Amino acid sequence: MKALLGEIPSRGELWVAPGASIGYFAQGHDDLEPHLTAFEQIDKKLVGDARARARSYLYRFYLTRKDAERPISTLSGGERARVMLSILLSSDLNFLVLDEPTNYLDIMAKHAVEVALADYGGTFLIVTHDRYLLDSVCSKVAELRNGVLTMFNGSYTQYKGTRAGRDMVEEAEIYKVVSSFTDWTSRRKYSAGERVLIAPSEKANFQWALDTGKLRRIPGKERKLVRT
Repeated sequence: MKALLGEIPSRGELWVAPGASIGYFAQGHDDLEPHLTAFEQIDKKLVGDARARARSYLYRFYLTRKDAERPISTLSGGERARVMLSILLSSDLNFLVLDEPTNYLDIMAKHAVEVALADYGGTFLIVTHDRYLLDSVCSKVAELRNGVLTMFNGSYTQYKGTRAGRDMVEEAEIYKVVSSFTDWTSRRKYSAGERVLIAPSEKANFQWALDTGKLRRIPGKERKLVRT
């Protein structure tokens, strides 16, 4: 990532499109000025409609107006992350380089960030331990092993668990929808009382609903054929 940003030299061949306008999200949120409030930081970095979009993202990421009017130095790591992401997603950029963007975020904020990234019109490169984030927003996975970078078209779950052209049978578990919710990735709505059959390879897609108690596993298993 640092080589891509031009911060360190690289060996081999590294090419960045001339039209790429890059924004960088660092784990330490080094680009934020601690003495400013979130609103002041937005006003300093952005102009015009971008300012309004960034403020909208703050609320979308569950940062209250009260917190947005406090100095950034008094915000938690998760709150600072939301400020930085709000600015980046509202800027005139087409390539975002994101280093652990969901660290320190609570479940609701993580889900909001996942939806925002899924709707983002540009390209992003994410380094993260958040496997659910990878499954939610990434269409390619890169593995760097023994000095060789290998690209895989598909989600993280597909990369780890599937083999091209082969059928895989999994033991799917039955879950009951405790309270209604919408999967914003697939746009599907689930109603209270509905039963959902979920295979292990699909579970990451429902992790948010499981963590918030909207889904509950009920006894019994059924076999489900998953074609990959």
